[in-house]
Amino acid sequence: FERMLYTPAGNTAVLGLAKQAIAQSAIELVNDGDTLLLDSGTTALEFVQLLDQRNGITVITADITVADYIDESMPSVDVVMLGGALRKGHRYLYGPLTMQALQMVHADLAVMCPGAFVSSCGFTTDFPQMAETKTAMIAAAHQSVALMDNSKVNGRGMYRFAELTDVNTIVMDRDPDHAVATSIAETTGSARPALIIATS
Repeated sequence: FERMLYTPAGNTAVLGLAKQAIAQSAIELVNDGDTLLLDSGTTALEFVQLLDQRNGITVITADITVADYIDESMPSVDVVMLGGALRKGHRYLYGPLTMQALQMVHADLAVMCPGAFVSSCGFTTDFPQMAETKTAMIAAAHQSVALMDNSKVNGRGMYRFAELTDVNTIVMDRDPDHAVATSIAETTGSARPALIIATS
């Protein structure tokens, strides 16, 4: 059955269930021995908590919370921290040193967590340097996946970091008004991403 999770404002419990469902579906895209570029955010943290289901995983990240979790709770997972300046209050690194590091690595899968998806624009975030980092993460990986709960659809985000066709797969808990599916259907060419709706 499709997990139908509507997320009213302030309902963090329902939103948490949505993020868990997304993470459970996304882990199926990870193979033993993979190197992952992992984005920032609460959905990324839900995802990383499931990585002990795979063997030989290496995570490359600019997110300090993600790195802390792996260090404290996942001895079987290796972590590589990207360098850079710390964005105060957000626990992730950005800037020229981050960008330089991303030019030196290559991952099997970039796991991205957009701030929003806007049908006429693509995947967005609210911080320009973070948009730059996210774009570079996608470029440094063989494939990429966007993890996105339904509240992100047509949400707010000033800076686009990727078009719809820049990712290979989108994992969601629900697609409100079929907005993402419609955008995919309207895409021309062969570079259409797969849409996975997380199941319970």
